Amino acid sequence: EETEKAAHLAELIGQYLQYIVRTRETFAPLQDELRHAGAYAQIQKLRFGERIHVIFPQADEKVAALFVPRLTLQPLIENAFEHGVKNKASGGIVSVKLQTSEEFLDLVVEDNGDRLTEEALSHLQEQLTRQAVDGDPASGIALSNIHRRIQIAFGAPCGLTVDRSPLGGLRCTARIRMGGKHEQAAVGG
Repeated sequence: EETEKAAHLAELIGQYLQYIVRTRETFAPLQDELRHAGAYAQIQKLRFGERIHVIFPQADEKVAALFVPRLTLQPLIENAFEHGVKNKASGGIVSVKLQTSEEFLDLVVEDNGDRLTEEALSHLQEQLTRQAVDGDPASGIALSNIHRRIQIAFGAPCGLTVDRSPLGGLRCTARIRMGGKHEQAAVGG
């Protein structure tokens, strides 16, 4: 059994690293971004075992080929594991959802962590708002970097928002515009 787990882990790490080293590409089809983020989530699932449950979506045809900024989803999932559920002895949940409207695709990552204080949430929200208003990279945290990359590619009101998840932890929503500007950026990116 351990040999099978090790082989599976090696395969996942290979997929994960292969996606990361493609440095020339700024955008990727959502299906590729989901595959990469899924490999990361599976690695974490092997790490945490039965302590953590991961809910992961399948993209429908409408959005599977949509170009999104590379390495958007995986850092949000990493944030949920590292700051939300890693210290839970059992019952941890990391949920990834795709929500679409005519104009937007929302990549939603949330957790049921119990360590998010109202102060910490307000601080995160302030950093993202400050960056949107004055272009301040907000101390370079991963969430701010994702927010900035999305806004550069798609403009307002796209970007990252954070709030409290109905699960109790943090909910991060990366809003991406459907069609238009990102298609041109992906071709030229």
